[in-house]
Amino acid sequence: MNSQTPSPNRTEWSGYATLTLLVIFLGALAQSLVVPQSLHSFLTSLRKADSEISQKIPPPSEPVPINNRREVCAQWSSQNSDHRYNFICGAENLFDVYEVNDGQLNMIGSGTFSDGNINAQVKSLTKNRRGYWQLKLSADKNTLEGTWRGDDPREFGNLKLRK
Repeated sequence: MNSQTPSPNRTEWSGYATLTLLVIFLGALAQSLVVPQSLHSFLTSLRKADSEISQKIPPPSEPVPINNRREVCAQWSSQNSDHRYNFICGAENLFDVYEVNDGQLNMIGSGTFSDGNINAQVKSLTKNRRGYWQLKLSADKNTLEGTWRGDDPREFGNLKLRK
């Protein structure tokens, strides 16, 4: 057995300190393995919600004249807020709604149009809530005006978009 006393400048690790550091290290390692899985499931749920938005809009019953397509599918600026949107046409009567943020396009929903009536279902990226737009194309084809409502009955208002 060693009967020397430790020098005053030297510190010794106790078994408890070593065990504590080992437990902290293993806890941090376990947490780092769990976070990517929960992050992956969160991102997957966002993608699923976007696809649900596209699938829930029924196809319109009437054919749309080709000139309305050019007039609806454009860049629009909200007169109620500073938001800008791009309506990008896909199939004949369908369009996707993209919000313009810092020069980037973020898909927030989709919609249908026929004879000057525009219906869209969108999702707020910041609030994670859905909204439903019912708009009409003005006679000069430069304004979309109408109403919006949310899933919560207390969420509603007027909406005006300008080219």
